[in-house]
Amino acid sequence: MKDGVRESDLIGALEEAQTGAVKLDATRYVNTFPAKKHDHFLIPSGTVHCSGADSMILEISLSAYIFTFKLWDWGRLGLDGKPRPVHIDQEKK
Repeated sequence: MKDGVRESDLIGALEEAQTGAVKLDATRYVNTFPAKKHDHFLIPSGTVHCSGADSMILEISLSAYIFTFKLWDWGRLGLDGKPRPVHIDQEKK
């Protein structure tokens, strides 16, 4: 997360974007790092992260009871034409 970002501001923006009314300006809240082919980055456990175009994230889980929670799905729609489900409520706990 960028310095100075308040959790309530990010959660509010995520919830508003999930309605489909506005797009999330993720760069306002989350740091970005340029990547090129064959670059590797260590992403510590519990870090909010995503991958950009032509990127891949390999996640290793050591416990079956730990899940990945999706806070934002880049405005993608499900087969019903509505934004795909995210886990904003689980993040707030």
